[in-house]
Order: sequence, then C-alpha cells, then structure tokens
Amino acid sequence: MRSFLAFVWRYLLGALLTLTPFTAVLVVGWTQRAAARSVARRWHAQAGHRPADFPAFARAEEDSAALAVWPRWIMADDAGSLFAAARRAGPFRGLGFIVRALFGSLWLNAKAGVRALVPVAIVMAPVSALLLFSWWSGWENSFNKGYEQAWVGPTIAFIGIAYFVVAMTLVPLAEMRQAVNNSWRAFFDFAFLRRAAREVRLGLIGLAVLFMTAGFVVAVLKVAPLPLGNAIESPADTERLLQQYPLLVAAILFPLYLMLRLAAARVYAKAATRIAAKGGAETLAARERALIERLALDGGAAPKRGALARVAAGTSSLAAGVVASALMFALWFGLVGELYVSQFLVHDWTHWAFHPLVQLPWVGGIFSPR
Repeated sequence: MRSFLAFVWRYLLGALLTLTPFTAVLVVGWTQRAAARSVARRWHAQAGHRPADFPAFARAEEDSAALAVWPRWIMADDAGSLFAAARRAGPFRGLGFIVRALFGSLWLNAKAGVRALVPVAIVMAPVSALLLFSWWSGWENSFNKGYEQAWVGPTIAFIGIAYFVVAMTLVPLAEMRQAVNNSWRAFFDFAFLRRAAREVRLGLIGLAVLFMTAGFVVAVLKVAPLPLGNAIESPADTERLLQQYPLLVAAILFPLYLMLRLAAARVYAKAATRIAAKGGAETLAARERALIERLALDGGAAPKRGALARVAAGTSSLAAGVVASALMFALWFGLVGELYVSQFLVHDWTHWAFHPLVQLPWVGGIFSPR
C-alpha cells in the first residue's frame, strides 16, 4: 500500500510540474536521476544478482548511494538520516540538516535538470532555427508569390530534418550517459556514442518507434482543442476548457516523457556492457566504468544477442548499417512529419522552439491557452 501511494504521489506531482516551464526543469532532473538508477539496476541484474540486493549494492559506495532508492521530488532521499543528524547536532548545524532534509531532492532535481537541458539545447538549437525559418519562408513565399525563392523553404526544411535525424540517433544515448556520469563531457563524447549506436542498432530502431508513437499522441493532444473549441457555445465552457485541458495534457505528457527516458536507459545500458565486454572499458567514463567493474561486466564474453539483433548487427555491417540508417531516418522523419501536420493546424510558432518529448516536457509546448 505504501509503495502504491508513493507511486501515485510521484505521478501526480510529476504531471503537475509539467504545467510551467520552470517546474518542468524539475521533471527533467528527476527523470535523469530515475534513468541513472534504471541503468544501474539493469547492470546489477545482468551480473546475475537479485533485485532485492540492489539497494545494498548501491549503498556500498558513496558515488552510487543515491541510486539505492527511487528519487524524491522535494525531500532528500535520505531525509530520515538527516533528521537524525539534526537531533544529534547543535541548534545551528541542526537547522542546516533540516533544510537539507526538507529540500534536498528539490535542489538535486533542479541542478540535474539544468545540467541535462543545456547540452540538449545546444545540439537541438539548429533544428529549431532551421525548421522555424523554413516554416516562415514557406508561408512568406505562399502569400507573396515569390516563385524564384520557392526552393528556400523546402531546402532549409530538409537540412533541418536531416540534422534532426542524425542528432536523434545519438541524443537519447547521450542523455542517459550524462545521467549516469553527471558529466557534459560524457554527453559530447561522440566517438563513444557512435560506437554504442553500432552495438544497439535494433534497440535504437525500437526507441525511434516509441518516440514516433509518443509524438503522434502529442500531435493529437495539440490538435484536439480545435474541434472542441468549435463545439463550445458559452464563454463559461471555454473557460472550463482552458482550465481543464492543460491538466489532461500534463497527465499524459509526464508518463510519455518518463517512458521514453527509461526505454533509452535500457538501450544505453546494453550498449555500455557490450562495449565493456569487448575490451572497451577504457573508453567508458569514470562512474559507469566503476559500476561495471564492480559488477565484473568488463571483459569476457559479450552479452548474447537475439536472432534479429544478430541480423541487424551482423558481419555484413555495411548492408546492415544502410538498412538500419534508412529505417531510422524514416521513423525520425515521421516524428518531424507529425510536428509539421499539427503545426499546420495549430499555427503556434513557439512550438518550433522545442519538442516536449525531446527537450523540455512543458505543457505549453502542446497547448498554450490564449
């Protein structure tokens, strides 16, 4: 019963935090911490240990102690021990322990959220600029009949889409690697990420399918208020829609965002252990290498692949790579296509600034009452 109530609390608060761009940063940070724990738990299970033994394993080292339990939203994960330390300390030091106990996770979530958003914003900013400019150019050309410039909008759009496809092949893995290592350097280690992507081609295809499916849900949520608004007859009903619809969007957006990151954590965990098992542990960052070495997952035989995975990453790597790349391009192109269609109906230029499933999980990226 206690676990169920904790789940409901995490879900409800996480959904409510997506309602503003500032609190959505906390959602990003909390999800990063949850994803790091998911990666460590998967490595622990892969090493043959029981799930019940994971908290003790995590607490055995200071660097991994925070992974022992699900992260909290506001109070520190170890609030009980901090309150006990406050009782033992004097009044002045005790106050510091109390503040840490009451707001420790809030601070960690905010810090992790900002740290995670900065590199994603750097990588995805060109996409937003190119797609926004292509959209503006297309409408400008349509209204002013500048046929000589008709090629500008589509050309810039395809450049932006191609960049997006290439970036999204690596960004989910980079996010998870940063979550585990708390390091921007780990995020921008493109040599490692390209190697990891080759190890989990099938997993990345599955991840692209999930993103495209979740993107369809987002597109439906973005467009749905249009027929609803046309059916409303009174100002009171309009006000009710403006108040209640963002709550519905929040209730769906938060689990979608979390699900995608936990799926990415699964793919990243598999890629890292395959690289380590093939003798590439020296390419791992410090924290992930420490966890993998503690679990003796470095060296030895690589984890077994399924039949389909062996085909995807088989010896004819050139052919497999071409097929996998074409399939991933089609899937990520589908996500951009959903964005274009929904934007054609909604006409909100601010939505080009970010995608709520890729960057900031803010309800305003789907529905902005005006």
